[in-house]
Amino acid sequence: MLRPLKIGHLSACCCSNFVSRMRYVNRLKEDDELCAAALQNGHMFLFHRLSPLLQLTQQGTLRPATLNLSTISIEPQTCSRSWRLGSDRTLLKESVLIGCSEQNQVQFCLDVGELDQASVEELCGGTFINLRKAFFLLMGAEAPLVAKGQALLRWHQTSGFCSSTGEPTHRDQAGSQRVCSRSGIIYYPKVPL
Repeated sequence: MLRPLKIGHLSACCCSNFVSRMRYVNRLKEDDELCAAALQNGHMFLFHRLSPLLQLTQQGTLRPATLNLSTISIEPQTCSRSWRLGSDRTLLKESVLIGCSEQNQVQFCLDVGELDQASVEELCGGTFINLRKAFFLLMGAEAPLVAKGQALLRWHQTSGFCSSTGEPTHRDQAGSQRVCSRSGIIYYPKVPL
């Protein structure tokens, strides 16, 4: 016999928090200006040629490096060009919205494959590790988050042209869709956003 479901205050609170986070993520996908503003205060997960940047924690485990846009910069001596994560608008346009944390922090991912890998690793205090290896090193809910980021970045790298017209596709600010410049066909990633 089944017992009646009792929803306590804590359960309702968690569900409500999840729902409000998902509504916020959906608003970010629909409003380019709101997404651009959230990008300035969001956390960024870096990838180098689709390998995530992982940092060693005090407990000796690895976790994805979550970076703030305003704190990361690479000087011209260590890289082929001066690059500041928060100020390089051309590179930031390639960032992709991947979600919102339980602390209501918007999360983005960005592939910095055109930059020197060793310089970025030194600056960020981490190491770019192949995703297959990273799955064995990551704990808990971090592995699916990194996998989602890599899948979205890969989708954007391989979906630059419309399959019907052959014309270039253009993405929205959040990276949740690509639109054919000629026919207006909208393409969505097969990765759940």
